[in-house]
Amino acid sequence: MKKTLLLVAALFYFVGLNAQGVIFEKGTWKEVLEKANRENKIIFVDIYTSWCGPCKNVAKTVFPNAEFGAYYNEHFINFQVDAEKGEGPAFVKTYPATGYPTFYYINGKGEVLRTFTGAKNVHEFVQEGKMVNLTAKYGGMEAMKKTIEAGKADRETISLYYDAAPVGEKPFAINAMLKAMTDEELVDLKNPYMWKLSLYDKALCERFIDAIIKCGRTDGEFSHAIVFPFQAFLSDRFDESIMKGDRSRFDELMKLKKRFNAYKGHLLDGDAYLIRDRGIFWATPEYLELCFLVRSKSDDARIKELAVSYMENLMKTYPIDSLHANPRYVYLKNMVFENVEYLVGKLPCNQFMEMYYMCAGTILGITDYFWRVSPSDKKTVKLCQSWVDYANAMQPYHQKIPFGAASMSYRLGNFKRAEQILLESQKLQQEELKVKQPGLLKNYTDMLRDIRNRKL
Repeated sequence: MKKTLLLVAALFYFVGLNAQGVIFEKGTWKEVLEKANRENKIIFVDIYTSWCGPCKNVAKTVFPNAEFGAYYNEHFINFQVDAEKGEGPAFVKTYPATGYPTFYYINGKGEVLRTFTGAKNVHEFVQEGKMVNLTAKYGGMEAMKKTIEAGKADRETISLYYDAAPVGEKPFAINAMLKAMTDEELVDLKNPYMWKLSLYDKALCERFIDAIIKCGRTDGEFSHAIVFPFQAFLSDRFDESIMKGDRSRFDELMKLKKRFNAYKGHLLDGDAYLIRDRGIFWATPEYLELCFLVRSKSDDARIKELAVSYMENLMKTYPIDSLHANPRYVYLKNMVFENVEYLVGKLPCNQFMEMYYMCAGTILGITDYFWRVSPSDKKTVKLCQSWVDYANAMQPYHQKIPFGAASMSYRLGNFKRAEQILLESQKLQQEELKVKQPGLLKNYTDMLRDIRNRKL
C-alpha cells in the first residue's frame, strides 16, 4: 500500500513538473556554461531589469505557461540575468542588450546562436526555440539552406528557416515553401505566400501556370488571390530583364507568357490601355519585344522591321476617336473638368492622366530609336511624325507626352509641328486644366524659345 501511494505521489510530482512553467538554473554563468557543455544543450538567457515593464509582462504571462515550460525545460538550460545586479553588468558587456528584455540563445562554448529584443507571446517563444534547435541541428543557417536546396528538408524545417532567415533570404525561403506544396495547394485561395513571391524560379513558374490552367477557375476571387499576384510577379521580372538587357531571361519569360495562353481568364489589357501600376505582363508579345529592343539597343534590323508592323496594327486597332470615346476615359475626363480646380492633383485626375500614358510614352521611345537607326529621308520622317502625332493625341493632357512629342518633332526637323504641339498643350493646361503653377508654365515658355531659336 505504501509503495502504491509513493508511486501515485511520484506520478503527481512529475505531472506537476510537466505542467509548470520554465525552471531557471541557479548558479553562476560559468557553472551554467559548464553544464551546457556536459549536457550538450543550448542556454536560453533572459536579460531583464527591475524597472522594465515588458520584462514583467513576459515573466507574468510567458514564463509560468505550461507549454512554454515543457518545451524550454526539455530543450534548454534556462538562465536569468539582472542587467544591473550581480553578474549582470559584466554579462551585458560580453552579450550586449540594446533594450529590455533581451534574450540570447548561447551554446556551451559561449557562442551566440540567436538573439532578439522585446516581448513575445508563448507561441512565438516556442517557435523561436524550435528554430534555434533546428538551425543548431543542421550546423547553422547556411548548412540548413543547403539542405533545403538539396530537397532534403520537410515543411516544418523550411517554415522555421523562413522565420529565422534575415530579410535578404526570405525570398529563397518563400520559394522553398511553395515548392514543397502540391499543385492544389499552390492555387489554394489561402496560400499565404502569393503576394510575397519575389525570386524568379523557372520550374516553379511553370508549375504555377500549369496549376492555374488545370484549376480552371476564372472568377474574380480566384483571379485576385492567385492569378493576378502571379502575373504581377512575372510583370516585375519582365521589367528587370528589360532594364538589365538580359535576353536569356527575357526569352524565358516570353515562353512562360505563351504557356499562359491556355488560361481562359484575363491575359491582355490591350496595349493602349496598359497602366503603369498594373505592369507590363498584360501587353502583347510585340510590345514587350519592342521594349526590350529599344532598351538594349541590341538588334537594329529587328526593331526597324517590327516597329513598322506593330505601329501600323496599333493605330488601326485603336483609332484616336475610339480611345477618347472609351466610357472610362469619358467618365474620368468629365469628372475632372467639372471639378477641375478641386480635382487636379487628386486621384480622379491622376487616373485620367494615366490613361494611355504608358503606351504613348513607349511609342515615343520606339520612334526615337527607330529614327536613330533609319535613313533620314522624307519617307522615314513622315512615318515617324505620324507615330509622334498618334502618341501625342492619345494623351495630350499629361505634360510629359506633348513635351516628348515636341522634342521628337524637332529632331525630325519639323520645327513648326514641334511648336504647334507645345502651344496646343499649353492651351489645354491653362484653359481646361486651369494650371497656374509658374514653374510648369515656364517649362512651355523655355521650350518654345529654344525651338524658335533652333537651340533645343
